[in-house]
Amino acid sequence: MLGLVDPDDMNAFRSKMFDEQHPPAGQVIRNLHLDMKLQGQRLVLGINYAIQGTVIREYEPRHLMALSRAAHKIALESVAYSLFVRGFDGPALDLFDARFDPARRWAREGAPPKPIRPVARLLTTEADGNWSYEVWQYGADVGAALKLFGDWYGVSLTSSPDQVLKDVWDWSGGAERQEVWIVGDSLFRPT
Repeated sequence: MLGLVDPDDMNAFRSKMFDEQHPPAGQVIRNLHLDMKLQGQRLVLGINYAIQGTVIREYEPRHLMALSRAAHKIALESVAYSLFVRGFDGPALDLFDARFDPARRWAREGAPPKPIRPVARLLTTEADGNWSYEVWQYGADVGAALKLFGDWYGVSLTSSPDQVLKDVWDWSGGAERQEVWIVGDSLFRPT
């Protein structure tokens, strides 16, 4: 969830915390506290309204696939932006090298459809309307770290299909950081 208010323009993403599209799982607790003061002919009300509940989102494989493909597409575009517009400080990269083909085919076509090309994801509790990226180079392999709407994603753009899970897990520091999950055929933490 991005949150109820866009931090850039302060407009609501949606009008209610819980609605038909975002139903609560269980009971919703609402607390209203009024702090009333009489000042001369004026009644001053301090209002504190709190709402507490839980929303559950069940991710189906098609949702996980879309998220993985989007992260790979944004990562590829970010590397291209670094190379051709912003300038890249690292060793020379050839974005048209065949090593990028598996990630490129995945981002563009979703091919092959199984398994889903993994993405490391670090969940955060703050929404952020900005995005940023960083190009990773680990030996001969290239990846990218993305910060999108407050959440962090790590992808490998050149790892072979049989090595990509290990690489994104290792590069993200997943073994040391409990908040890192892998988006693949399911949401999981490797053991």
